[in-house]
Amino acid sequence: MFIELKSIKVQNFLSYGKNLEHNSFEFKNGLDLVTATNGSGKSAIFLDSINYALFGKPFRKIKLQSLQNNINSKELLVNLEFKANDRDYKIIRGMNPSIFEIYEEGVLLPEESTIKSYQSMLEENILGISEDIFRSLIALSSGSNSSKCFLD
Repeated sequence: MFIELKSIKVQNFLSYGKNLEHNSFEFKNGLDLVTATNGSGKSAIFLDSINYALFGKPFRKIKLQSLQNNINSKELLVNLEFKANDRDYKIIRGMNPSIFEIYEEGVLLPEESTIKSYQSMLEENILGISEDIFRSLIALSSGSNSSKCFLD
């Protein structure tokens, strides 16, 4: 399964504030390289927010509620646009209020009976991978020893 990230926007996510348009990143074709000082939010935007959008959990070992900006403490929102199976998708996920929407080619996909079944539909039918595989791929590509070993 090939997934091409197009953009990510966050609101009230970790250290990022309310301005959704200001807190956005457009992915270009090819390789995107982001450099910044430690603590500037690279992992927040590129690991935690993407993992949260796709799987509803932070990438790093922090509590789910900790993702919410502690100053604004409401209206956390992540908007991830990507291409998979030659189709455009958008996932909107948030807390306070709780939001989980999946759009295919601009059309909201009907919600399943539970969030768990809607999540399963996303992983099985659109992404083609589970969170464990996603985490392993990130660990392999970064060469990081901080994540669980791929063979485990």
